Amino acid sequence: MDFSDPFASGESVTSGDVTIEIPPEGEAIIDELLYPETADQVFRTAVLPLSTNDPGVDASLDFKAFSTAPQMETVSLRPLAKVRVANKAGLEAGAAVEF
Repeated sequence: MDFSDPFASGESVTSGDVTIEIPPEGEAIIDELLYPETADQVFRTAVLPLSTNDPGVDASLDFKAFSTAPQMETVSLRPLAKVRVANKAGLEAGAAVEF
C-alpha cells in the first residue's frame, strides 16, 4: 500500500478483520486538522470485546466493537465505500448487524 495515499481510489484498505473498498471514482477526505501527518492517516482497527457484565447483554451473543483510526467520523468517503467485516461469529447470510 502506498502510504502517501492511504485511501486510494479504486483500492481496498484492510486492517485486521475490517476492509474498506474505495470505488474507482471515490475519494477520501481526511480531516487534516486532526490528522496532519500522513502516517496518522493510515487506516487501522482494533477489536474491543464489549463487557458482558451487564445483565441486559446476553453473553452468548459475543458482541464486539471495532475502533478505527482515523476515527471514521473524521473521514468523508465519496461516494460511499463498501465495508467488509470478517464473520467470525458465524452469522447467517442476511443476519442483521449494526454499524
